[in-house]
Formats: sequence, C-alpha cells, structure tokens
Amino acid sequence: MRFISGSLLVATVTLSATMLAVAQTGYSGQCGSGPFSGAYVGAHTGYMRLDSDQTVRPNFQNAGQRSSGSSDAWMGGLHSGYNWQCGAWVLGGLTDFSWTDAQSSVLSQGQVLKQEYDYVGRVNGKLGVAFGNFMIYGTGGFAYARVKREFDTGLGAGFSDRDIDTGWNAGGGLEWGLGQWLVRAEAYYVDFEDRQNSYLLSPGGRSRVSWDDELVVAKLGLSIKLHKEAPVIAETFK
Repeated sequence: MRFISGSLLVATVTLSATMLAVAQTGYSGQCGSGPFSGAYVGAHTGYMRLDSDQTVRPNFQNAGQRSSGSSDAWMGGLHSGYNWQCGAWVLGGLTDFSWTDAQSSVLSQGQVLKQEYDYVGRVNGKLGVAFGNFMIYGTGGFAYARVKREFDTGLGAGFSDRDIDTGWNAGGGLEWGLGQWLVRAEAYYVDFEDRQNSYLLSPGGRSRVSWDDELVVAKLGLSIKLHKEAPVIAETFK
C-alpha cells in the first residue's frame, strides 16, 4: 500500500513524542479530572486527497488493464467524543462524519471509470498525553464511506453503482483546551478494502472492475465540552 510506510512513520513519531512528554511532564492531577475530560461535540473542515487504482478484467481474466487517478477535495462535517483524563494520560473515543466533493475520473483505452464520494466517517479510539492545556494524541479505528461509481465501456454500455466502502484509519494530532472549548489539528490515513463490481456487458461478455482507494486527510476542528469535568475517581501522577 502506497502510504503504509508514511503512516508507520507518523505513528512512530507520535508515540515517541507522547513518551517524551510523559517523561518530562510534571503534571499532577486526578483520574476523571482535567482540561480534556468529558464529552464534547463539534465541527471540522479540512483537506482530503484521494488516490485510486482501477483494474478492468474483461471476462474475469486474472490479468487486466490497470489505471490510476487522484484528486484533492474539501471536506467538512460534525464530530463527537468522550475523553477520560488520568493525570497526564488521556484515553477516549470519537466518531466523525464528513461530507466531501472528492472524485476521480480516468480514461483508459476508451473506457471511462469515474467515482464520487458522498461522505466519509470514522469510529476511533484515542490515546494522548497532556501537559497543561495542550495535548498530543494518536488515533485509529474503523472507517467507512459512501461512493458512487460509474463504468462506461465506450461501446454504448454504461453502469452505475453506489457502494458503502469500509476500512481502517490511523493518524494523530494536537489539541488545545481553552475553557469549555477544544481546538484540534489532526492528520490521518485511510485505507479502504478493495471493491469489486461485476457487469454483464452483452450475451457472453462480462467484465469485472476493481477499485482500490486510499485517502490522506488533514483538518481543523472546534469542539465544545458538554460539562466542565467528569466525576473524580482517584488521584494519580503525584
């Protein structure tokens, strides 16, 4: 996969920075208390890059015609989550939903392969470290998207599908706590499972199209905490 090495590098840097911050911070606090504890809701906007590979296999042959396309797009949406802060550590979960206009179109040997993304979402875990009102975190989990795909054979036959793709995502970010407000900047990578659509072109003629999509996302978010602090459970990191 094209961005796996880059994603591993991001994860390694995030983890190293987290460990360094834990080693250096002198933060003393309580479990369930802190500037990041509690539930929150918010909105976000940002940039998304789509990289897509398509392979057309006439009559389901093993070999096929491979092509690639990419595009840059805007995205924006809503998110919610919950953080539980225990001293310097912050453990949480989040979900987000983003609308986007990402699309790609490829012309290959007279055939047109086009796709348009309607939305992208995530359901993630989150682990970070806080010092003061600043936090660095890593996040990862499940990703999904709805995609409209079109296949024009160039021979007068056209097909259209609307698919729900699923996959995984991983990344990290920075967050600032400003009273009831949380300001976030993050970046992450998404890898969707390959999608294969089969078409009956004419009596005795069939074709299979495989789609392999990856996303790179960078975005800013603003959240409001629904309450100031979660209930205090125990003291730690003294």
